[in-house]
Amino acid sequence: MVVPMISLAMIVRNEAKHLAACLNNVRHLVGEIIIVDTGSTDETIGIARQYTDKIYSFPWENDFSAARNYAIEQCTGDWILSLDADERLDSSRGTLQQLIARYPEREAFFLPIYCQASAKESSADTCIVLRLFRNLPCYRFRGKIHEQIPWPNQEAVMLAPFPLIHHAASGSKERNRKRHRNLLLLQQELTKQPEQLHYRYYISLEWLAWNHFDRALPGLRQVYGSLTETNITFRASAARHIIYCLRMTGKLAEALAQTLQAAAEYPSYADIYFEGGLTLEQMQEYEAACRWFQAALDSGPPAPVFVHAVGTESFLASYHLGYCREKMQDFSAALATYRQALTQNPSFYYPLYPLCSLLLRRYPPAEMLSLLHSGGYLARPEWARALAEFFFAAGEAEAAVLCSQKAGEDAAGKLPVYLLYSGRALDVVAMYNRLSPASSGAPLPAEYTLACLLCQNWDEARQAALALWRSPACRSTAWVLLCLLDFYTGQTQYLYPEPAREPEIIASLLSILEHCLRCSAVLPSAGGLTQLSHNCILALTERTRTGPAALAAYWDDRRNRCEGKLAEQTGLPKELWSS
Repeated sequence: MVVPMISLAMIVRNEAKHLAACLNNVRHLVGEIIIVDTGSTDETIGIARQYTDKIYSFPWENDFSAARNYAIEQCTGDWILSLDADERLDSSRGTLQQLIARYPEREAFFLPIYCQASAKESSADTCIVLRLFRNLPCYRFRGKIHEQIPWPNQEAVMLAPFPLIHHAASGSKERNRKRHRNLLLLQQELTKQPEQLHYRYYISLEWLAWNHFDRALPGLRQVYGSLTETNITFRASAARHIIYCLRMTGKLAEALAQTLQAAAEYPSYADIYFEGGLTLEQMQEYEAACRWFQAALDSGPPAPVFVHAVGTESFLASYHLGYCREKMQDFSAALATYRQALTQNPSFYYPLYPLCSLLLRRYPPAEMLSLLHSGGYLARPEWARALAEFFFAAGEAEAAVLCSQKAGEDAAGKLPVYLLYSGRALDVVAMYNRLSPASSGAPLPAEYTLACLLCQNWDEARQAALALWRSPACRSTAWVLLCLLDFYTGQTQYLYPEPAREPEIIASLLSILEHCLRCSAVLPSAGGLTQLSHNCILALTERTRTGPAALAAYWDDRRNRCEGKLAEQTGLPKELWSS
């Protein structure tokens, strides 16, 4: 049996950051690599030469199809795979060759693609793209932007079950640059071809990405109202985005009406049920919201023709279902649903926070920590880090220390902060002393100086604070530390800071004060935290110009938070606690 050769066709421009990873991922899956450069000024071409000698230049004319088709014309393989530099193939379920061999009668395949919103977000969309096709003249891209390949024979094209394309998230600066470029090109094409509603759809998505909901909505409405079911991908996705825009602009009744219509048209589209649940949740109709989130869970992953937000049929729906059940005071059901969300996607650890808040109402911290440990919640480092943050925010600094240690954190993480406010200042000093900072020349962080203050090691505190002062970016922090040292030692060396620096200094003092008050309330003898908080107050009121007003606002906010928490825990109106 002759094994068909696959050619990889790529267009690139300034992709030095991504190109090597992409080619390392796919080089053993293809027989030929074609790279067409459209004007790189970085190391892209040099990196490409490490993988292929078939590198071509093509002048950039704001036309993606022209560049891609030029790359296709250089291919000599039986099949062509089109990828971008920021994409990877997940072949864990099967390779390209296995796909072609399994379906020899096919000419082209839609491949599923997973697009992450950003490197810091857990949100992602899935859809399908025609990226693998026979080297035939009929398979060419069309459209200057958001280019697509039309297929002359629908029977020859199928949706592939594998492999999956992973589209890597870009940084915010790069995303914004591409959005500006895309908007310009899309608007130019729409002017030339106003009947092509997919251009209007993509323009709306660009505005949506910038949270310009009012600009996105008209185009989405036009797409939804004008397209038929033959364009189900665009039409159903437009319905989902319309609901989102209406919800984000506070038009909740209209959003709910749109949800009811879309759910009737697309009863297997989990994203619609999820948006309906979010709308009702925002309306504080928690019981009704639960039914919609449950419908999203029951519907399961939608058919591949739908653009799908990953998790709306599983962990995201479970998370919001837990929230609504908690609001309905059904705490046992809320706990079970939060656990379900964590099971469905262990990387989505946000349910840990409300889950722990509910557990903290039932169990003392030590017992709760034991339950979390026996339940395996501390076995995953990202969960342990999240739990450490939760416990610290709750004032349980010692529990935060244990979770942080389980996560494998050291001086480079948040462990020193947790140790400091749990009353273990000596451990903080010892930790940083083991690092031998003198060899690196880098100043020690503020936690070290604060630990020296709590240990009454004035000389070492002063030297560490002055080392921070020598770094221009750290001078506000250094001023805070030196000012606190003044109050510990009864000196008056540091009076008022520069006015431009004062807001940052006040924020830093209030942060230290908040940590002290929160943790000393749970552990009153926590290593001199009471004295440290007292000195922060003195620094705010006696050594800054606007500190007294900021401190008064802080006390008001703290009182409001306490009253709100009491009202939430008791079910009694907040006014009762403030009267």
